[in-house]
Amino acid sequence: MALVASTPAIIPKLTNSSAIRPGCYGKLGSRLAHDHELMVLYHPVGEEAELSTKMDGLRSLIASQGNDVSDVFHWGRRRLAYPIKRQFEADYVIAEFSGVGDHAEIERSLNIDESVLRHLLIRRDSDGIAASDDA
Repeated sequence: MALVASTPAIIPKLTNSSAIRPGCYGKLGSRLAHDHELMVLYHPVGEEAELSTKMDGLRSLIASQGNDVSDVFHWGRRRLAYPIKRQFEADYVIAEFSGVGDHAEIERSLNIDESVLRHLLIRRDSDGIAASDDA
């Protein structure tokens, strides 16, 4: 007895497969906005004015990629668990935004910036908790 592979009657043709991700599209193919949180660890600076300039730059970087920035705030200067780039302290800045903009461009810009020690970009669930792939 021969096995016949059954195929669905309608197979959607994808033109740009790099932009297709599960859960990011609505009924008519429009992208859905997700909530994101970006934490950036900056080299500790001496003046608050210099840090506020960096925070304004971060806000404009996120907004320039088509995202809606809800808040950017300084979480404080904290001691690191281990040295990063020979620094034992860092200024923590957290940005909350929503959108479907180009996050690769945001991360590329942060990787180039020498004042950034580390950064982490996550997508939050509707409950406000970070989405994970475990479940």
